[in-house]
Amino acid sequence: MSQSKGAKVGVDESSALLQVDVNNVLVSKPMQVVVTKSDSTASASSATASSSDISTEITAPNIIVDGNCNTCKCAIDISTHAIQCWSCKNNFHAIGCNDEASCVAATSVFTNHLLPAVNKTRGYERKFGCFFFLCNHCMTEKEKIATVSQNDRVDILEKKMDAMQSDFKDELAEMKSLLTGIAQPQSSEIQKKAPLSDKAQNPWNNKQRVDHLRHMMVIKRDENGNTVDQSKLEKACIDDGLGVLNTFELKKSGDTAVILQSRADATTLKTKLAEQLPQHSVEQVSSKTPTITVVGLVRQYEKKELADMIQRQNSGIKALFDSDVSDEDKKFDIVAIVPLRSKPSHYKAFIRVSNVIRSILSKQSDKVYVGSQPVCKIYDSFYILRCFNCQKFGHHSENCKSAATCGHCAGTHETRNCSVKADPLAASCVNCIHAGIADHKHTANDSSCPQLVESQTKLKKSIPFYQRK
Repeated sequence: MSQSKGAKVGVDESSALLQVDVNNVLVSKPMQVVVTKSDSTASASSATASSSDISTEITAPNIIVDGNCNTCKCAIDISTHAIQCWSCKNNFHAIGCNDEASCVAATSVFTNHLLPAVNKTRGYERKFGCFFFLCNHCMTEKEKIATVSQNDRVDILEKKMDAMQSDFKDELAEMKSLLTGIAQPQSSEIQKKAPLSDKAQNPWNNKQRVDHLRHMMVIKRDENGNTVDQSKLEKACIDDGLGVLNTFELKKSGDTAVILQSRADATTLKTKLAEQLPQHSVEQVSSKTPTITVVGLVRQYEKKELADMIQRQNSGIKALFDSDVSDEDKKFDIVAIVPLRSKPSHYKAFIRVSNVIRSILSKQSDKVYVGSQPVCKIYDSFYILRCFNCQKFGHHSENCKSAATCGHCAGTHETRNCSVKADPLAASCVNCIHAGIADHKHTANDSSCPQLVESQTKLKKSIPFYQRK
């Protein structure tokens, strides 16, 4: 084994692997040639060498010019003592140079391994992969090109982010109008009023914002088990001009449920009933909230770390958390951060957010800024709970009282004991069978299952954000 300033070469006798360190990385099996940037004093000309330019002027101690080595001035047999750069096509004196530091490799290593590997001779023509040699100049130029390309991409991204930041005030105003749905005043007398203060104009100010999203409330029975008087409930709704979408009795409790057009209407009715019908307690049911998937995280962040970055770096969300709004509107719970199946080096995060935050993200083209990494894409997730015992939706297997049903063939046995699990033609979905759906030749966990898709659609319709779309 020998070393020179232009190259580092090593042979592992136990594994017959060759390693050469001369400006690039070459990989093959069973031999591996590793080439990295050396400390050679070679310098490049003003013009960048291309793969087809064989006349590139390069000041290198071991370059061969007119058949002679630039260092020792000896006539060189190119076929045995020289190696050609894969990019610029110049030949370099590889072994036997008077200046040992200018040699590419030790004579035995070069003759028996490196040159045959590059030229695909002496058995290497049967090996997998190709080897090539890059001179210092070409490696430097390729690094420059790669650096410029990366900087260009960063500049483009920064310009896009600056443009989005400059337009975000207008986006917030539009978002306020979208979420509140408040009609503009028509009276000239009202229009003559002084402009609102900065605090009043904040779209996340509770006093100015009316969240026109469907809201449900439950009116409990009184101490004697009597339900609320429907005539009095109706009068309260009419007197205050409340938008009631539906009124019905809950089957299990017998309480009265009322679905109103907005949260503001629900709050008004709750106050009214507390004054007029104090014997009935009223509960406002929290709205269902969206679940999103943030895809493209470059590392597995801590939950608190990821939440803090998203809340600080995305202007709309930051404005929301800096304002006087309810905790319900600030909901941002990271459920899990897991690797991507298609790319284990990257991660995705499942996050439950409020309807307001989901609206903010939709105005950001469903993208979110995280740290200094590339912008992440957002997708909606509609998770439907499915029992692993009976395969029905809506409960856990630990609470299941039904008989076991196979998730693969719909047989009366546990999925893990299925004898035809490896046969895709035996697949059958018990949920589609019970629903009378002809297309049931799929497993119960198939993402395209008609019954699953129907359940996801129902869930989507129950979440206020998607009701507005």
